[in-house]
Amino acid sequence: MATTGSIRAPIRARSRTCPGTPSAILGLLPLLVLGLHGTEIERPLAIVMIGGLVTSTVFTLLALPTFYQLVHNLGIRWRTRRANR
Repeated sequence: MATTGSIRAPIRARSRTCPGTPSAILGLLPLLVLGLHGTEIERPLAIVMIGGLVTSTVFTLLALPTFYQLVHNLGIRWRTRRANR
């Protein structure tokens, strides 16, 4: 199916840039986990940054293509039902 290929190609392209995301999360983990002097000020920043990185990665690689595929399939069903009337 041409639509499936057009959905999977951008996912492959975006997933090539994703190795930076885990390394950024790993770099922020010491701020989140360790209780060193001064980290109590930076801990909320680390929480927000890790949450944003995880959310944007999940949204870009999973939720958006899935939503697009569902909308596309609903459009096909709607057109075939309308054509059969």
